[in-house]
This record gives sequence, structure tokens and C-alpha cells, in this order.
Amino acid sequence: MGNEAKGYVYILTNPAFRENWVKIGKSSRPVNVRSKELDNTAVPLPFEIYATMCTVKYAEAEKLVHKYIERFTNLRIRNNREFFNVKPEEALEIFYDVQLVIDDAEIEVFDNKKKAQLQKRMAKKEQPKPAEHIFFCTRGGSNAKGYLRESGEFVVLAGSELRSGECESLPPHSIEKRNAFIESQCSQSNEKIILNADNTFPSPSAAAAMVIGGSSNGWINWKDADGKTLDAVYRKK
Repeated sequence: MGNEAKGYVYILTNPAFRENWVKIGKSSRPVNVRSKELDNTAVPLPFEIYATMCTVKYAEAEKLVHKYIERFTNLRIRNNREFFNVKPEEALEIFYDVQLVIDDAEIEVFDNKKKAQLQKRMAKKEQPKPAEHIFFCTRGGSNAKGYLRESGEFVVLAGSELRSGECESLPPHSIEKRNAFIESQCSQSNEKIILNADNTFPSPSAAAAMVIGGSSNGWINWKDADGKTLDAVYRKK
């Protein structure tokens, strides 16, 4: 694998498009080169790079991203195009899901508006500070709690109980990563896996996946004491 050339899966936005339209494709060359190629007479304004995923398995990663989007509903704007009716921050969440099954995947976020938009939604809904609004994940026998940071990261709190074992669909390299995390960050007592200290994950989905040992939509699986999902609290208007 070390001799294979890496490529990119990218999320592109365009000021001329609707706010929740993105282009998700792949390229064997740097994405800034690809985005410039797409800047032609067919679009009035240049594309902007929102995020990229770099991996030697970029073709496989692109297919997984498209599949993850379409498993909920058909969000392609046209069936033979790489444009999707999905918000860029939601597409980024799917990137983090795919990163769990692509062992060398590295994600880079270029758009600082992601943080600003999340802060705006939090302020508009007048929610308490993230550290004061606790969410729980109990799927698969787990019993974890944590909170969302303004940056979009998710903190799983010390004392959280992780699921013992993994989902059958979790690939071997992801199991190895989870076992290494458990060995370094957790204690085991009475067949329970207990997190020793607060741990920060890049997204709610990444946090939930570590807790339950399988692919997870963290915006749905984390729920507060009233049963409201993270999605309902911070995303729904």
C-alpha cells in the first residue's frame, strides 16, 4: 500500500448554488487543481473546497460516501451527476463515518464557516452551554454520556461505559483501532469497559462509533435526558 498513489474525495460548494447543494467527487490530483478545472462557463462562480479526504482507496471511499448518503434517501440532484442535496456539514459527518472503515484516510476541513454556523444555530435556539447539555448513548448495551463542543467535536465523559464487543460489520483494522483505544484509555471491571478520562472525538458519529463498536449516526444515537436527539437540539430549526 505504501507504494500506491493517494488521491482525494472532496466536498465542494459554490456560492451560485443553493446552501444545501454540494459536489462530492474524487480526484487523483490535488483538489485545488480539480476545482479550477470545474470553473468553466457552465457555472457563474468558482467552486470552494469545503473538505477533503486523502487516501490510496479514494475510489472506494467516494463510493462509500455516495452510498451512505443514498441509504437514507435519493439525494442526488441528477442520477448521473455528483451533486447532492445535502448540507456540507452533514456531508462532512459522512466523511468521518467513512474514515472509520478506510484505515489510511485523513480528513482536512477548509471552511471555517462550519464552526460559525454551528455557533449561530446554538445561539439562535438559546441552548445552554454544550458542557451543561449532556447527551447519552445506550445502543448495544453501552452507557455513555458526553456533550457537543462549539467546534463540532464531541466529548465523551469519564466513567462512560463502552459496549463490550463490536458489530459484525466492523472491519478488522477498525477493531484493532478500537481495541488499542480501550487498552490505553479504559479500565475493565466486572466485564464492563469504563472510560478513564474525558476523550474528544472529531464528530458525534466518531464518538458514537467508538462507544458502540460500529458505524453510527451520532446525531441520532446521542439523546438527552428528555429523549431529544443531538440532531433535534442543534440542527432542527
